[in-house]
Amino acid sequence: MIWENTNHRNKDAMDSRFLRKVMSSLKCSVCGRRYETGNINVLGYQSDVWFLNVSCLSCNSLALIAATFKQDKLNSPTTDLSQAELPNSSEARAITSDDFIDIRSYLREFDGDFVKLFVKS
Repeated sequence: MIWENTNHRNKDAMDSRFLRKVMSSLKCSVCGRRYETGNINVLGYQSDVWFLNVSCLSCNSLALIAATFKQDKLNSPTTDLSQAELPNSSEARAITSDDFIDIRSYLREFDGDFVKLFVKS
């Protein structure tokens, strides 16, 4: 059996972080507490099967997990931008949590008058 260490390549490191995040949504079969990412160890993989060792902080139980994840082909993003607008979209800054806070604050005060909102003054 050939095991590949997930620490050698960037892609594998990202896969390892992804696996820990996904596995942290699972609950211990003994006590029902969610696993914490720090208690999930990726042992390795073969073909498309990942092997993980998890431990529960609450009841100290240990488990060995074999997991497989189906990866769909990446589709091109759906957009309403024209071909001319696409190059400019890559220069746009990412949306931040501050942006969400700002829009939430704005919507609290919004009176629902879209005509007033979109009419140029």
